[in-house]
Amino acid sequence: MALTTRHPFPTTAAAVLALLLLLAGCGTDDAASDTADAASDTADPTEEAAPTATEEAAPTATEEAAAEAGDTLELTAVDYAYEGVPGEVSVGTQLALVGAPDAEPHEAVVFRLAEDETRSAQEILAEGGPDAPPPGEFAGVLIAPPGGAPGFAPEGPVVLDQPGRYLLVCFIPVGTTPDAFAALAEDGGTAADLPETGPPHFTQGMAAELTVAA
Repeated sequence: MALTTRHPFPTTAAAVLALLLLLAGCGTDDAASDTADAASDTADPTEEAAPTATEEAAPTATEEAAAEAGDTLELTAVDYAYEGVPGEVSVGTQLALVGAPDAEPHEAVVFRLAEDETRSAQEILAEGGPDAPPPGEFAGVLIAPPGGAPGFAPEGPVVLDQPGRYLLVCFIPVGTTPDAFAALAEDGGTAADLPETGPPHFTQGMAAELTVAA
C-alpha cells in the first residue's frame, strides 16, 4: 500500500477567501433584506412567497449521509495511538477526531476493508509497500491539528454507512512540528509533502480497526 496519504488539507487562503465571501454575502443579504421589507409593505399579505433556489436545492449525498448518521464517535489522537476506539459500532456512526493538547499533528485515513480480508491492521501495514495498492476502499480522512486544536474532516463527514471492517491509519511523519503542519495547511498539500522528520506514525503503532455491525 502507499505509505503516504493523498488527501489534501484545505488551505488557509481558501478559508480566508470563503470567510470574505461570507461576510460580503451578509452585507448583500442585509441590503436585500431592507429592499424586501420595503416591498412587503405593499405586497398582498395573503400571497405566499415563492420558494427560493436554495430552498428547492436537493441535499448532496454527503449532506444526506451526515443527516442520517447515527451517534458520533469521538476518538482522541495521542502519540502514537487512537484512544476510544471500540471493537464494534452501528451502521451510520459518524467519526470525529480530536488531538491531545501535547500531541503532534495526527490524521485518521479511513479504509473499508474487503470482505475476504482476514489480516490484522498490523499485518496489512507491515506487508504493504510504496507501490502496493491501498488496503481497502477509501472512506474519508480526519485531521487533528497539534496542540489540541479542534479536529476537522477536509473531505466531508466520515460516516460509516456500510457494514464491515474498517482500518484507521496515520501517515504523518514522526517529529512533525506545528510550524511544518501550519505551512502545509497554508500551502495546501498532503502528508507526503511534510518534511521527512521520521517514519510514518503508523510504524509506531498508530493504526486501529473497528467493525461496523450490519
